[in-house]
Amino acid sequence: MNAIFLNRVVATVAVMCLVGTAAFADSDVTAEKQEAESSFPTEWASDSRADVVQLPNIAKITASNTYNITDYGASTASSDNTSAIQTAINAVPSTGGMVVVPAGTWLCGPIAVKSNMVLHLSAGATLKLLPYGTYPSNNEYQDYRGSYSNFISTGGATVNDIIIEGEGVTSVIDGQGAAWWKAVEDDGKFTRPSLIRLQRGTRHLFRNIKLLNSPGTNLTLGQSGNANNMTVHDVTISAPASTLGKGKASHNTDGIPVWGPYVNIYDCNISTGDDNVVVDTNGRYVHAWNITCGSGHGMSIGSYTVNLHHVIYEDITFNQTETGFRIKTSNDRSGNDYSGTSDNGAVHDLIFRNSTMYGVGDPIKLTCLYDSDPADPSTVATSTVTNTTPEYRDFLFQNITATGTPFSSSFKYGNPIYIYGRPESYIHDITFDNVSIDAQKGMFMAYCKDINFINGCNIVNTAGTGDFSKQYKATYTGSYSSVSTAVLSSKTCEATKKDVSPWAFGGGYIISNTKGKTYDPSATEPYIKYSASVQYTITLPEGVYVKAVQFDGFNNMKDDDTNPLDAYISEFNGTTYGATDYVFPKDKSKVSHKIDLATTASGTLTFTPAGKQICATITLFTTDTPTGISNVNHYLNHNVNLNLNVNGAIKVIDPKTKRLIIADYDETGRRVK
Repeated sequence: MNAIFLNRVVATVAVMCLVGTAAFADSDVTAEKQEAESSFPTEWASDSRADVVQLPNIAKITASNTYNITDYGASTASSDNTSAIQTAINAVPSTGGMVVVPAGTWLCGPIAVKSNMVLHLSAGATLKLLPYGTYPSNNEYQDYRGSYSNFISTGGATVNDIIIEGEGVTSVIDGQGAAWWKAVEDDGKFTRPSLIRLQRGTRHLFRNIKLLNSPGTNLTLGQSGNANNMTVHDVTISAPASTLGKGKASHNTDGIPVWGPYVNIYDCNISTGDDNVVVDTNGRYVHAWNITCGSGHGMSIGSYTVNLHHVIYEDITFNQTETGFRIKTSNDRSGNDYSGTSDNGAVHDLIFRNSTMYGVGDPIKLTCLYDSDPADPSTVATSTVTNTTPEYRDFLFQNITATGTPFSSSFKYGNPIYIYGRPESYIHDITFDNVSIDAQKGMFMAYCKDINFINGCNIVNTAGTGDFSKQYKATYTGSYSSVSTAVLSSKTCEATKKDVSPWAFGGGYIISNTKGKTYDPSATEPYIKYSASVQYTITLPEGVYVKAVQFDGFNNMKDDDTNPLDAYISEFNGTTYGATDYVFPKDKSKVSHKIDLATTASGTLTFTPAGKQICATITLFTTDTPTGISNVNHYLNHNVNLNLNVNGAIKVIDPKTKRLIIADYDETGRRVK
């Protein structure tokens, strides 16, 4: 038995042993097929063009078709393993096989994969791009401002049936991007490599791997619609946020851009310097779910949006992401379908649902003027409609909750919902279903129509002052609640330490207890200490109605406590909760719990901590009507109408005459007379 074959046997035995404990170390795609079938959206079932995403069909991996890069001269001591790794890839026969990258760090330049192969990074294996300055450009005569080949690509060929995989977050492709990002800041006139981009082919699978510090985009799926049936799961992507400032930020490091049809993306964790996931031109029947977004520009659509439709983003968690759901384009890079005859035109049939956001700068943002939106919509010039004029229609935003949206002084940032169409092409037929967003300003809508709010949308202006929302040539139906907030914290409390309750707060709010507990602010501002097993009563000012209450804080157990316990809210306004419902963990981590009320409360509210003392601020989401509905607008000829709430009925006022329109509307937005 020769040495190369023996090494193959050793590598294959190791991989095949791994199969018993991990799902992804071979050509088997049984789990992915089951996931693709079970997750196929019911909304697409009647569409003859939609289909379950196909998976690679690669021969079973054995000792005889496994190729270890060390057999071809690769070494962790080498400054460039490109030739050795490419030779190992070239050795894979047309019948199929697997190239193994063992544990260790392997410096490498651009490589091209082929059909019917698995590229497997073992646990502890790092493929590291050659450093900026030594990474080859496409043209040897170009300087650094030239164009650079993608790291892993098809090399211009059509590649079918391929798997690129690892064994978890210790299987890494490291782009060493910092020097590239600095060069972009200094000059910017060059094309950087993607870590992975398979431009042509079908049935591509990427799984169980980490992509780190890419020079440019991370994992780009397809090019110009020339690749399809692509699956990504259990992929971690990490690069610094674009907001970190010069010398620290990454630039245009999109996580997963999609440029082709029939795509599944799931169970991924993405933090980067641009879009976390983005669907562009030719993206159709794209389903992304169970994704955690950290830094980045969100789950996006565009800006190139020709032949783009049927996309579903769901079960997405956003944590301090710059944008949540973002759709952007302009009139030179989209499509128009007012005639209803071509799917090359309108961007349509998009669904965004079952998602939560915390600290997201722009929870929902739609624009057809991509970053050139003027503060005054009346200054937007009307353009001639062409086949590249954008048209957005038939979107659904459903079961979305966003809290902690930060304030921005710019009119186009920090809005809970932002919709900006074009005077020649209104955004239309957009539905918000059970959408709850807290922000420090109101909505912005311009050049849109048939915007529908249904099933208790709750758009909260936490600043409590200023315009709740701004519209220009916009119409909507249904209703949403206009809610302000009152924050009860050590900063708003008028009591001093050791004062016996009741304790007064700004705005006329009072907190009391019957056990003589005194006021004690936490050493950590702006929290207040609340003792376990003590019921506290919040007295509300007259005419204030509460729709929800949010507790932000932590478990205040002592560091020398020999019996650490979780703290929790055991009772709120007469409802009893268990020890696992609204928990403040014993590790003292800060958490946020929002409790919605089935009906608005007035007069008083009660709450009881249990387990251990908690330190908390309390935010009351308030309205001035028993129903909580105080903003139902209707528009005449696309002009803004004012409204008043009189005895629970909405009075709509003509903006020109300032007189009441004859009709009244109840709290659901229904005309009553």
